Amino acid sequence: MATSLPRRAWHESPYDTLESAIDPTTPSAQISAALAAFPGGRFEGYQLPAAPNRAARVLVRTDAGLMRTYVDPRSLAVLGSVQDRDQFMKQISRIYGELLLGNSGSHLVELAACWTIVMGLTGLALWWPRQGRGWAGVIWPRFHGGRRIFWRDMHAVTGVWVSLLALALLFSGLPWAKFCGDCFKTARRLTGTAVARQEWTNDGGRSTAASASGGGEHAGHGGGRSGAAAKLTSADLAAVDVVAATVIPLGLDAPVVLALAPGGVAGRWTAKSTTANRPCLCECRVALVATA
Repeated sequence: MATSLPRRAWHESPYDTLESAIDPTTPSAQISAALAAFPGGRFEGYQLPAAPNRAARVLVRTDAGLMRTYVDPRSLAVLGSVQDRDQFMKQISRIYGELLLGNSGSHLVELAACWTIVMGLTGLALWWPRQGRGWAGVIWPRFHGGRRIFWRDMHAVTGVWVSLLALALLFSGLPWAKFCGDCFKTARRLTGTAVARQEWTNDGGRSTAASASGGGEHAGHGGGRSGAAAKLTSADLAAVDVVAATVIPLGLDAPVVLALAPGGVAGRWTAKSTTANRPCLCECRVALVATA
């Protein structure tokens, strides 16, 4: 499956123009190098390099927060690190979704959206013509009623279309809001309509879950997002190389992040594409048997 490389972020360009690694080191070695740079840090995720000349990204949980660490896949040198939440697009997302106020800001944004819906619907109900004169002057302006009628209709028709588009935008965004999104998920669970695990968050997309067992037994399927930061064992480090080798041929759109399954279940890993270009939401799962 052919995939296109994502555009390089300007603030990460120094880490995406490395000398191409002919024989790159293993993901486990890169993870170990990142953890060594943060004594006491715990593994959170590993982002597969999108190209041979791009640094690997290792997410490490520290007392200061989640650190995005850039590791040279050839020399294992730690090229730099930054708090994951301080990335430019993460800041934009926090401003858009929560006004930099956390859950309180998210609730304010959602309340404003819901109140805008109320104002839009009640405004349309108050204005909507009741004389049954047809769609002229409502959906399109009347061109033969004189200048005064034409300009009044231009104002009204523009308002109708803007209101309808705004309502469509607001209604389609509510499933990803905090409170309404939780209500939607609860309703789907209670009604039995959630036939597959639904991604209600903005990091949905094509994803795959790969499981590896250090003891050679068949492992179950992982899924979802990793929970608390995990303490990697030697078996986990051996398994991540097998997981990466299995996921890469699947051709998931970059960036692809490998992480332990929710709850840090031994032998279970998830691999998720967090690409911004998601024409559809789909999910595939692969069972992997690995021997340490």
